[in-house]
Amino acid sequence: MAKFDILITGAGAAGLSLAYHLSKSDLSNKRILLLDKDSKHTNDRTWCFWSDETPNFKSAREVFWDKLSFSGENFDKTSLIHPYRYYHIKGLDFYNELKAHLAYFPNIEFRQESVQKINTHKEITEVYTEQNRYEAAWVFNSIPQFSPAFPLPEDTVKQYFKGYFIKTQKDFFTKDTAKLMDFSMNTVSGEIKFFYVLPYHSREALVECTVLSKNRENPEEYRSGLEVYIQEKLGIQDYEILEEEKGIIPMTTKPMPSKSSERVFHIGTAGGMTKPSSGYTFRNIQKSSLAFVKKWQSNYENPPADFGKINKRFKFYDSLLLHIIKYQPQQFQQIMEALFQKNEMHKVLKFLDEETHWTEDMQLFMNLPWKPFLNVLYEQNLSWLTSGRRNQNWTGLPLGDTSHG
Repeated sequence: MAKFDILITGAGAAGLSLAYHLSKSDLSNKRILLLDKDSKHTNDRTWCFWSDETPNFKSAREVFWDKLSFSGENFDKTSLIHPYRYYHIKGLDFYNELKAHLAYFPNIEFRQESVQKINTHKEITEVYTEQNRYEAAWVFNSIPQFSPAFPLPEDTVKQYFKGYFIKTQKDFFTKDTAKLMDFSMNTVSGEIKFFYVLPYHSREALVECTVLSKNRENPEEYRSGLEVYIQEKLGIQDYEILEEEKGIIPMTTKPMPSKSSERVFHIGTAGGMTKPSSGYTFRNIQKSSLAFVKKWQSNYENPPADFGKINKRFKFYDSLLLHIIKYQPQQFQQIMEALFQKNEMHKVLKFLDEETHWTEDMQLFMNLPWKPFLNVLYEQNLSWLTSGRRNQNWTGLPLGDTSHG
């Protein structure tokens, strides 16, 4: 049995990022252990995010785009996104970079073990793996199954995605422009499906198919959808698939507690760091982890209560859009097309990053179709009146919340 000051379960983006920020703080002398069932030696995923600041990580600075494009059913739009850049990180590059950085600290260890159980006591927390039992003063968990918010309801909307890293024989891609969303081939009524294209080179790109659904995934749909999109929309007949990736991201406004006890915190998707209406997580992890560590380093015995203040205004927006995705999926494309066609791209990104003032939100909303949102408001209020209490997903209209304004 080994004892640690800090134990992190899961060594993905959330776990490794927290360890990184701890290593850069006054807590860098603490004995820290990261546990993960995977060796992190494969490129199992990619992350994208936009920022007006240069990322800390070298792996995030190698591939980025200054322009983004959006395609609707009847229009295409390409725009510079200054002051932002759209960054891309390959999972393996990120794992290698952070593990190499943490290797300089003899007090920080990584062990490939599968976590089986977490038990909390007053002064200590026990973590059991298939091989060992560990004790730690503080545990930070990024494994969803150990979060009190999981499992999620069966009808939770999920973002299913599958992508091909392809290489072509001729120049096909514009290297400085990433395709953020392409709805031009979303031809099935009642289905939310779009594609995006991230070019690394004039002959290499990641082409991805995304489906938003509360139903189970259909692998054949992704394969056929990607092949049709690459051949018919991109006009590429001859290409080589270098790698494949796939994943599932839950999209929910269900409360995700940052703590399940005084000594166990939850991070990453397990701690509610995924943006409910978009699935973006990486930048939220960096911002919240850095802020948490900065506060914690001044008082190790009394860590902050959570990883950041939830902005009720944006939670309300997310709940409206998720309701539309779930019950009026045919309206989602119309809303996205209006949002990107009628507003400047950098303003949309600022809004999606939850950094706008509510007055800026209203300017964006003036260009959106109102009917789908009014239908949701009507349904929510009807539910409230007929049940005699607020629906658990109803959060009110907190326009005065200016915590990010």
